[in-house]
Amino acid sequence: MPNSKKAINRPTTKIINIHLGSSSHIIGGWINYDIDTSGGAVKADLLKGIPLKDNTVSSIFSEHVIEHFDKEDGYKLLEECYRVLKPGCVMRIGWPGLNKLVSSYLTHSRKHKKHILPHLNLRFGHWDEILADRLFSWEHRYAYTPRHMKDILKEIGFREAKQYRFMKSGYGFRYDTHDDPVTIYIEVKK
Repeated sequence: MPNSKKAINRPTTKIINIHLGSSSHIIGGWINYDIDTSGGAVKADLLKGIPLKDNTVSSIFSEHVIEHFDKEDGYKLLEECYRVLKPGCVMRIGWPGLNKLVSSYLTHSRKHKKHILPHLNLRFGHWDEILADRLFSWEHRYAYTPRHMKDILKEIGFREAKQYRFMKSGYGFRYDTHDDPVTIYIEVKK
C-alpha cells in the first residue's frame, strides 16, 4: 500500500549574506558584489540596485562604499538594503565619518596623519591638504556623521541603530578591514 502521508511543503530557510563593494576582500560563503570583478566579486552596479528579491537577505556588510555615492544615490542604496533584507535581520555599514575627519583636522591628530599619509599623494602635507584629500580623493561623493546616518536609516525603516568600534559587533560581524582613526561602524535591524 502506498504511503498515504501527504508531502508537507516546508518553507526554505536559505541564508543569503551579501557584501556590498567587496573589491578583493572576499568573504567566504557570502555573495560579494562589486562593480570591479578583478578581485573575485560578482559584478553588480549598485546604482542600479541590488540584484536580489525582496526580503531574501539574512545579513549585509558594507564598508567604505556609501561615501562613493552622491547624497541621493546613497539614500537609494540604503533603501535597496532595506528592501532585500529579511525582517529582523541585520546590516553593518562602515564609512569614514565626517565628524572624525573634521575633528582630526581641527586637532591635527598625529594618529590620523600617521595612518593616512602613506595613502595620499600630497604636495605639501599640511592639514588643509589632508582634509581636502580625505573628503574628495578615491572618488568620494558624500560624507556622513553618525547622527546623519542614523537619521537616514531610521527614516528608511531600520531600527536599533548602534555604533560599534572596529571588529566589535552586537551580531557577530568580524569582517572589518579599516582599523583607522576615522572609520565609523553602525549596525541596524530591519
